[in-house]
Amino acid sequence: MNARRLRVMVVDDNPVVAERLAGILNEDPRIEVSDRVESGLLAFARVAADRPDAVLMDLEMPGIGGLAAIKRIKALIGPPAIIVVTFHDSDEKRAQAEATGADAFVPKSRVGRDLLPCLSALFPEMMPRGAAAA
Repeated sequence: MNARRLRVMVVDDNPVVAERLAGILNEDPRIEVSDRVESGLLAFARVAADRPDAVLMDLEMPGIGGLAAIKRIKALIGPPAIIVVTFHDSDEKRAQAEATGADAFVPKSRVGRDLLPCLSALFPEMMPRGAAAA
């Protein structure tokens, strides 16, 4: 198995939610939480500097929201994969996320079940399905 861990940034203005997302990620030894930030603008700056493999992006945040941040991040050379993680699970939000360049969409109500499989699908070389997360 690849020794390098998948580097994931968590972007959410709610510290309780950010902690929960980081906790789910930290349960898997193949993943490293590279950063936790609370705004879209800060996420853009940190992604440009730190170059994580993936970003978990909330949509509703003060300042520039998740959709604007996704558009800015995806304009970078070699952008990370972006997974929208939001309470706002609707066809409209999914379409907006896809239109801005998001790679996946996971409702916050299903992160415990769907987040790690989503990362495995986006990064099969680093997180092969069926591989033990021991």
